[in-house]
Amino acid sequence: MTNVLDGKVIQAYPNPVRDILSIQYRTSTNDPVNISILELSGVRVFTIEVEVVQDVSRRLQETELDLSTLLKGIYILEVVFDGIPYYL
Repeated sequence: MTNVLDGKVIQAYPNPVRDILSIQYRTSTNDPVNISILELSGVRVFTIEVEVVQDVSRRLQETELDLSTLLKGIYILEVVFDGIPYYL
């Protein structure tokens, strides 16, 4: 999945996820990025705050999430940049 929203690139793969979800994103600031996995009901089942590496804010950052403990199902990925949530 890839979304380009407000100049921010968000890619997440593979889909469906077996154990590890890779997320690539680009942000224009060095502020932390908050990543959450939500059930369809909106309940957060996984959350992490990721520090953006200094001086590479124009390059893609990559984070891998171990989601092997989640039950099989449909989930929503939420990525928050500068307090603004984006959903995949």
